[in-house]
Amino acid sequence: MKLTLLKRSILFWILCLIKLNAQQLPAGLTDLEDYVEAAMTEWKVPGLSLAIVHRGKLVYAKGFGVREIGKPEKVDPETIFAVGSNTKAFTALMVSQLAYEGKLSLEDPVQKHLPYFTLNNPHATALVTVRDLLCHRIGLGTWHGDLVAWGSRYDRTEILRRYQYIKPIYGFRSGFGYQNVPFMAAGELAGAAAGSSWDEWVVQRIFRPLDMSRSATRHDALSEFENVAMPHTINIEGHLAAISYRNIDNIGPAGSITSSAGDMARWLILQADSLGKVDGKEIFKRDVIRRTHYPNNLIAYMPYDNPEFPETHLGGYALGWFIRDYDGKVLFEHGGGVDGMISQTGFMPELNLGWVILSNLDTGNSLPTALMYHIVDAYLNRSRKDWSRHFLNEQKQQDAQNARIWQNEENRKNLEKKPSFTLASMSGVYENELYGQIQIEALEDKIQLQLLAHPGIVGTLEHWNNDRFLVRFNDPAFGRAFIPFKSEKGAVKSFTIQIRPDFLDPLVYFFTKKME
Repeated sequence: MKLTLLKRSILFWILCLIKLNAQQLPAGLTDLEDYVEAAMTEWKVPGLSLAIVHRGKLVYAKGFGVREIGKPEKVDPETIFAVGSNTKAFTALMVSQLAYEGKLSLEDPVQKHLPYFTLNNPHATALVTVRDLLCHRIGLGTWHGDLVAWGSRYDRTEILRRYQYIKPIYGFRSGFGYQNVPFMAAGELAGAAAGSSWDEWVVQRIFRPLDMSRSATRHDALSEFENVAMPHTINIEGHLAAISYRNIDNIGPAGSITSSAGDMARWLILQADSLGKVDGKEIFKRDVIRRTHYPNNLIAYMPYDNPEFPETHLGGYALGWFIRDYDGKVLFEHGGGVDGMISQTGFMPELNLGWVILSNLDTGNSLPTALMYHIVDAYLNRSRKDWSRHFLNEQKQQDAQNARIWQNEENRKNLEKKPSFTLASMSGVYENELYGQIQIEALEDKIQLQLLAHPGIVGTLEHWNNDRFLVRFNDPAFGRAFIPFKSEKGAVKSFTIQIRPDFLDPLVYFFTKKME
């Protein structure tokens, strides 16, 4: 393994040098490395890998920083990161290819392939198509229900069965709500139509033809590689900390791919010229690629008086890609966020330009997005704007607002306002039809809450005021949350909880106590 990796790395750098000499970066990127390194310091990003492709060639690839804080191993273009929701475009391409082969149609009702797929709205259940799954227009809100799926013990079938309990917030096909589980459903039905599985098909039909040998779809495949970046987060105490990879194989087609900038560069070459070719070899038919590029769902951008992006007038979601106009050109892009990592990929067909930025920090990290605009502006020969500083100022404002909100909560803490129930009555199992069960144990020295669909995720409760408690989870992705309890005759009967609406799930879950 080590020798193979060394040979591949040496060959990679030789090819990089040849291509860089043949095609230079635009003048606006002459200071790219200094810009990236300075911005990483400001954003506290430990490691980052970046690649640019132009006119069918890799023109830039470099790693910055370290794979894990406190350790010396450097990031390079072959370092593996999680790409998160950039996985969705792979799933969309798989569906498009199977449609080309006649094994399914984008207009097929989902229940034709997955009879157990059921939405809360019976009318929508009957009408929802494969295309609807791939463009976020089934009527649900952004991330609604993700708590049920994100790293839970539920398999793909059970997750889809539970989806029937999520109430829509839009009429069917009348709004945009960014969703993960429908992409998982699309991957499941595509795998069935292919007589394989999503995981195996992506490896055999995309990774191998593209020579993406440092890419995987499954969590356990990470152990087969060296040179892997570790995820990092900013914990509740405000400290940068390395964390473990979360196993999200149960929603794999929505976000489980891990890859390197070098591998993802080849994926972007495939997309950027819309011809389905890499190194002159046709990997997919042009129409198969282009089918994923057509916009399917409108996203509400203000078409004028937009101070942040005055050049953007219209935008939408294609199949696995966001699409909008930017300085008179069409821009396709997608971000990816999982525990400890943020990524950004995109391309502009009219420039035959593509990019990938991978980083190993999640919380409040908009640096990959800033670098995307930095690159695009240079190729468009636009006047320079410090996008990193722009997004950093926005983040600082958000952080200050969050601090004020938390301080207000601290001011409301009043232990003298006792709960209306005995602490012992809190113990028991509580149930929500969508999520499942939560167990609370009131011990002598502490009160613990366990998310039973997430083995190992435990929270410690502390009284805040009246019947309101704060829970601090042992997993930074789950953070902390306030829980208002309801009681009858001095005994707890129910509670509500909302866990990380900024990352996991905005839904408020209502739990009722099971009878003894």
